[in-house]
Amino acid sequence: KSEEAARVVRSPEFSSVITATTSKKEVKSYDFREPMGIDRSLTHAMQILLGIAVRSAAGSLTSLLQTPVHLGVGELKHQTWDEYSNELPEEVLITTFRMDPLPGRFVIAYNADLAKTLLELRLGGEFTYQNNLEHSLTELDMLLLEPVTISVLEEIAQIFGRFVSVTPVVTQHETNRYMVQGVATAGAWVVAQIHNDIGGVAFNSSICVPINALQPHSEEILAAADLGGPAAQSILNPPLLDPLLNVPMDVSVSFPSVRCPVNEVTELRVGNVIKLGLMPEEPFVLTSGGRTLMEVQPKVVGKFLAAEVTGINEGSIELMIGH
Repeated sequence: KSEEAARVVRSPEFSSVITATTSKKEVKSYDFREPMGIDRSLTHAMQILLGIAVRSAAGSLTSLLQTPVHLGVGELKHQTWDEYSNELPEEVLITTFRMDPLPGRFVIAYNADLAKTLLELRLGGEFTYQNNLEHSLTELDMLLLEPVTISVLEEIAQIFGRFVSVTPVVTQHETNRYMVQGVATAGAWVVAQIHNDIGGVAFNSSICVPINALQPHSEEILAAADLGGPAAQSILNPPLLDPLLNVPMDVSVSFPSVRCPVNEVTELRVGNVIKLGLMPEEPFVLTSGGRTLMEVQPKVVGKFLAAEVTGINEGSIELMIGH
């Protein structure tokens, strides 16, 4: 039997079986991280919603800084923290925040030249852009800039409020990207590049939204964005509509009209008072072309009379954009 076994082992057929079963198999790598991406329609929806948020924030910042501010959303990307932070400049102001109860940390990052220009305006200086502002940002500087960031956060919170009630909470201000907390293991973000025009000068910033905050609400986000609506198209197709959106238009703020007998009007003299039938807390209306766009309350900003928006007629604005 031993001679027969030896003869089988030496046979070509046995050798081919051993070779086939012991040959080295190809090893395939597997990425155990959470999936990074979200589908294209959800990315477009976030581009629309963030675009609406930053456009609204531009109005608040114009009042806060007393300088014309225009904001717009550029490219959106899916990135990990390492990928994102490696693209940041050496000098940058990073603010992290939560949108309770959504999971994850959100991020806003300003390039240093933007942060220092905003600081100059916050301190009451006139807009004089300097490309090489020498001093580094201090903790006091970051606190002075917090109202600017909060103006943006409040608009983002309103947009998220279309599908879930959230409360923005600032968690950290940092100028060193390596010292930012709570982000290195947070998975992936949708990163939106923000175009800032302040006093006619362009600056860069970015907003990061954690993907794990979006995925449970994907259907609500798509519905809130209204991808086929005119407001959405104005953001998704800026090359076509931006020139039209930059055309100056006449708007007016007015009291509601009242009816008076002809004889009362003809008897009016300087110093007479006309009763408007309007309570002090009731809003005025902002109109354009006979269409009511917003409700406003009178305010004083510096030496000037101004109007604070208290309500928006979304249908009229979307119709205006569509036309």
